[in-house]
Amino acid sequence: MLIKYEWQKLFSGKTKWFLFLLIIVNALLFYLYLVPSASSEEKKLLYNEVKKEVEEKGGIEEGIQELDAQSNVLLDKQSELLESGSQELLSDSEELRLQVLNEVKEEYQDVLNFTSFIEKIDAEADRLLSFSIFSDKGSFSNRNIRKTQEDFSALKGIKAEPENGSGLIMLQNYLITDLLLIAGICILSFQIFGKDGRSGVQKLLNASVKGRGTLRLVQSFTVIFATIMLAMIIYGSNIIQTQIVIGFPRMEVDIHGIAEYRNIAFPCTTKEYLILFSAWKTGAAVTVCTLFQGIIYRFSGSKFSWLILGILIGSGFLLWFYLPENPISKIFRYLNVIGIFDTAEFIGDYQNLNLFTIPVGLLEAGKVLMLAVFVIGILSIILFAPSTITIFRKNRQRKNRNIRTVNVFLYEGYKWVWIQKGGIILLLLTAMVIYIEVPEISKDEIITRTDYHYEQMAKSFIGKSDKDLEAAVADLEDESKTFIDSAQYEAAEQVTKQAEYILELDCENAAFVNQRVWNHIFFDKDKELTHFMLFLLAAVFSMSGIFQYETSSRMKVLLCSSLKRRKIFWSKFGTACLECCFYSGIVWGGFYTALYMKYGEVPGAGYSVKSLEQFSDVQSNLSIGEMLGGVIIQRLAAGIALAVILFIFSGIFLTTIQFVAAGVIAFILPTALLIVGNMDSVNSLTSLIRFNLEPILSYIYAFSSWTSMIIKIPVYVYIVFVITVGAALWRCEKNWRK
Repeated sequence: MLIKYEWQKLFSGKTKWFLFLLIIVNALLFYLYLVPSASSEEKKLLYNEVKKEVEEKGGIEEGIQELDAQSNVLLDKQSELLESGSQELLSDSEELRLQVLNEVKEEYQDVLNFTSFIEKIDAEADRLLSFSIFSDKGSFSNRNIRKTQEDFSALKGIKAEPENGSGLIMLQNYLITDLLLIAGICILSFQIFGKDGRSGVQKLLNASVKGRGTLRLVQSFTVIFATIMLAMIIYGSNIIQTQIVIGFPRMEVDIHGIAEYRNIAFPCTTKEYLILFSAWKTGAAVTVCTLFQGIIYRFSGSKFSWLILGILIGSGFLLWFYLPENPISKIFRYLNVIGIFDTAEFIGDYQNLNLFTIPVGLLEAGKVLMLAVFVIGILSIILFAPSTITIFRKNRQRKNRNIRTVNVFLYEGYKWVWIQKGGIILLLLTAMVIYIEVPEISKDEIITRTDYHYEQMAKSFIGKSDKDLEAAVADLEDESKTFIDSAQYEAAEQVTKQAEYILELDCENAAFVNQRVWNHIFFDKDKELTHFMLFLLAAVFSMSGIFQYETSSRMKVLLCSSLKRRKIFWSKFGTACLECCFYSGIVWGGFYTALYMKYGEVPGAGYSVKSLEQFSDVQSNLSIGEMLGGVIIQRLAAGIALAVILFIFSGIFLTTIQFVAAGVIAFILPTALLIVGNMDSVNSLTSLIRFNLEPILSYIYAFSSWTSMIIKIPVYVYIVFVITVGAALWRCEKNWRK
C-alpha cells in the first residue's frame, strides 16, 4: 500500500511530463548527433561487399594484402590520370571504393596490432622491469607493471576479428544523456523528500511508528526504482537509435579488434559490452540518486540542498573536464558525480589508480564507490532525522512586524528582498561581478605574435579612409618586402584585407579602426556567456517564489478572491521585470566598466558602425559608439524579456522544484553547454557541442550575444516571439484569477 501511494505521489502533478519531455529531448539530440556520421546505403552495400571479398582470402595478413592490392590499382589509375594532365579523375564510385578499402584496412590493421600487443606483453613487461626506475618492488610503477601483465594474461588466445566500431564509440562518447539523467534524478528526489520537507509533513511522519524507518525506506527505493526505469529507457533509446542509424559490430564477436577497446582487460563481445554499458550507467544513476536523496532529505529540500547539489555537480564536472591523466588525479577525476558516468574509462579502457603506491583498478574502485555511497546514503536516510539550515536566519523570538501598507507593489518588492532572498542574491551577484572584473582590468592580455604585429601596424592606419588609406596600404606593401617573420606577413595581410573592405565600402563616415579591440567589446562570446550565466543563476533562484510562496502557504485562494487580485498579478510582474533589470545592470554594467577601464577611450567610436565588417549589413548609419549604447540598452531589454519568460514559467510550474527544473532545462543547461563548447580544449564533448548542438541552442545567443545575432534573426521572429509571449502572459493572468 505504501509503495503504491509513494509511486502515485512521485509521478503526481507535472513530474511525469518533465520526465517525458526529458526523454524526448534526449532522443532528438542524440538523433541529431548520429545523423552526420550515418553512412549512405550505397556505402553500406559497398562495405559489406568489400568485407566479403577480403574474408574469402583467409587470415588477417592475407586480407591486408588483398586490400593493398585493390587500393594500389585505384591509386595507380589516379596517378596516371594526374601525370597525363587529364581533366578526368577517379569517378565518385571509385573514390567511394577507395575510401571503404582504407576503412576496412584500418580495421584489419587494428586486429593485427592487438595480436602483436598480446604476444609481446610479457616481453615488454620484463623489459620495463629491467630498468632501474621500475625495479623497486615497493613502488607503484613496479606493482602497476606486474598487475597489468597479470590482468592482460586473460586475453591470451582470444581471436579478435575486424569490425567497424564507430557505433559503439559514438554511443559511449555521448555525454549529454548523463547530464539530462542527472537533471531527472534531481526532479525525482525533490518530488519525494523535498516536497515532504518543505511542506512540514516530514516532521509529522517522523513522529509516526513507521515514519522513521519503513516509510523512508519505501520512499527511497521508490525513487531508486524510478531512476532505474528512467536510465533504462533513456540509454535503451540511445542503443536502439545507434543500431538503426550507425550499426554495431556483430553481437557475438569479441571487440578487442577495435582499437578503442584493445585495452579492456577481460574477454568481451559486443553484446556483453552493451550489457555492461547499460548496467554501469544505471549503477551510476542509482549512486547519484542515493547521494542526492540523502542530501535533500537531510536539509528538508531547502535552497541549501540546491546549493550543495550545485556544488557537487559543478565541482564534479570541473574535476572530470580539467584534471590531467595520471594515476593519482584519476581518483578525483572519475570518482565523482560526473566522472562516474564515463564508461569509456571505467569499462572501455584499462586504468589503475595510485592508492598509497598500490595499483587499484579504476573499474574495481568505481564498484566500491557505488556500493559505499548506496549503503551510506540509505542508512543516513533511515537513521538520521533531517536538520534545518536557514541562511541569515531570522530571530524567531522577535515580535514579527506587520507591514501596514496598501501598496501592493511595495509589498511585492519587500517579499522579493526578504522572503525570496533577492537582497542576498543581489549582494552575492555584485560581489561575484567585482571578483571577476577587478582582476581583468589589470590582467596582462596574452596575445599571439600576429596580434602583436597587427596592433603595431594598425596604429598608423586608424582613422584613415579614401586616398589616405590607399597610400597607407601602398606603404605597408613596400614595407612588407623587408619582413622576415611569418607573423608579420599574416598581420599585414589582416590589415590589408580590412583596409580593402573600407575602400570598397560605400559609406561616408567609415574609416579604419582597431578591429581586434572592438571584437573584444562586441563579439567575445566566451565572456558574454559567462556573464549571462551569472545573470541566469541570480534570476532563476530569486524568482522561484513569485507564485510559489502563495501556493505553498495556501494564500492564493484568499488573494484571488480579493478585489486587488488583478493588481497583485501585475505587481508581481513588475517586480520580476525590475529585479531582472537590476541583475542585468549589475552584470553588464560591471562587464562594460571593466572593458572601459582596461582599454580606455578606444579610437574610432565616432566612425560608422559599418567600419566593422561584422556590421556591414546594418541598414542605419549609426556610429560605433551609438551601436555600443544600443547594445547596452539591449542587454537591459534582454534581461526584462527573460524576466517575462521566467515569470510565465513561475505561473505554470507552481512548485519551486518544477520552476527551477524548467529554468535549468530551458536556459541554464544550454548556456553551460555553450560555455563548454566555446572552450579552447578539443575533445569529444566540445566537438559534439560545436558541430551538433550549437545550432539548436543558438537561441541563447539572442539573450547573451545580441550583436552576433542581430543580422541572423529575421524581424518576423521577434514579432512572433512578442505575440507568443504576450498570449502566454495573458493566459497566465487568466489562470491566476480563477
